[in-house]
Amino acid sequence: MTGVPNPDPKLMKHLTTRGKPLVDLVLALRKIVLTEVPAAHELVVNVSYALALNYSFTVSVKEAFCGIVVYREHCNLSFYQGSQIADPQKHLIGDGKLQRHLQFKSPDDLKRPYIREFLQAAAEQAEKERPQKSAGKSAKAAGRSK
Repeated sequence: MTGVPNPDPKLMKHLTTRGKPLVDLVLALRKIVLTEVPAAHELVVNVSYALALNYSFTVSVKEAFCGIVVYREHCNLSFYQGSQIADPQKHLIGDGKLQRHLQFKSPDDLKRPYIREFLQAAAEQAEKERPQKSAGKSAKAAGRSK
C-alpha cells in the first residue's frame, strides 16, 4: 500500500460534528492504525453516544480486532481481545473479560511508542483466530449435513 486512504466522506460528516482538535486527533490515530495494519478494513458505526471506526480483516464488525471510539472530548483505541495481549507495564485500561483500551486526549498521547506494538499484537491475534473461526463454522455446517 502506498499510503493511507482518505477517510470516507460519511466518516468526515460524522467527525465534523466534533471540534477540530478532536477531529485532528482521530485522523492522526486512524493514520497510525492503517499504517501499522494496512490490510485492515475500516468499518464505521455511528451510535448515539459515540462514533466507532472498527478495523477488521473481513468486512464484519463482529470480527474487528480494534477500533477508534470517538466520544465528545476524547477518543479511545479499543482492543476487542485486549485481555489476551501481553501488557506487563499495564498501559491498557479496563478490567473486563476481553476488551482493553488506550485513551487519547491530546496529540502528545499519540507519541507513546507502545501504541504500535499493541496494534501489531492485536492484528496478529486476529489473524491467528481467523482460520480457526472459519474451520469451526465449516465443521458445524458439515455436521448439520449428515
